[in-house]
Amino acid sequence: MLPTRKHLHRKKYFRRQKDPPIELLHQKKSNSSVRVFLFDEFLSKQECDGLIKAHDSHVKALNKPPILCFDSIATLRRHISDVKQNISVTPNDFTKGTKCVNASFSLQLQTWMNSNWSFSTAFYPGESTFSKVISYRIKEAMGLDPASGGKFQITSYPEGKAYKEHTDCTLGGVDKRDRVVSVLMYLSDVEDGGETAFPYLGIWAKPKKGRALVWNNMSPDGVCEEHSKHIASVVKKGSKYILIRWYYYKTFYSLGKRPPPPPLPEREPDQAMVSCDEYNSGSCRWYDEWSYDSLLDYEKNKRTLV
Repeated sequence: MLPTRKHLHRKKYFRRQKDPPIELLHQKKSNSSVRVFLFDEFLSKQECDGLIKAHDSHVKALNKPPILCFDSIATLRRHISDVKQNISVTPNDFTKGTKCVNASFSLQLQTWMNSNWSFSTAFYPGESTFSKVISYRIKEAMGLDPASGGKFQITSYPEGKAYKEHTDCTLGGVDKRDRVVSVLMYLSDVEDGGETAFPYLGIWAKPKKGRALVWNNMSPDGVCEEHSKHIASVVKKGSKYILIRWYYYKTFYSLGKRPPPPPLPEREPDQAMVSCDEYNSGSCRWYDEWSYDSLLDYEKNKRTLV
């Protein structure tokens, strides 16, 4: 069962929803401002099935071996250690100017790691009728301004996959152009596992088709909350699909706009990337679009690029 729940009133209900949203109350003593809300029947079965079909089709179409990118050389070494390969790696193994290894090394790593990652595809506001429909629905139900929202990301977790404890905002960051609210929508039921857990708060939610889970990552004054750390628990049986959209504390020009792909690393057309986050606070994930985070110069110039 879910933890103790508190019913809340909201602006508007939708015909498919039978119950008001509920707040998942902290089960551990905390002064955190993080609040987690659950909306059942937020998406219809038809919407969920359609999104899953589009996601799977797109992943299948991008069938070239991906290029692998790593948060740091330390993260690369940890992954190599995990697969019990006794090889030495240096910064020279990365493509110049990037956090990515070359295509041949990427293929070798993919074999060693047994494609041990989740899969994400993205669509942007205005690219489909659904993007407008769901933006309006979120605004009416949760009071979140569509102009403060970024891209929509569909992620699939095959059996055995998870995502480690992490925040959706940047701890210790000073830039207010950060993810203040996460809206996560489950597109599928999961036979066993796949819960979204908040260990600092002692609460969790089970995947349920059509359910939305909403929480704030930052305090009212725009500070990233450590207690917003959450985990995508391992999928023990079945598979898990989610749709997520992040809303930002402070907006910026490129927010919600599909960016042009970065020039580096060199790659084939329609070749996906796998990005492996800091080893202890993230996991590896396949992406259909290339991120500027893969460029070494991006972080130091980030404030002028967005």
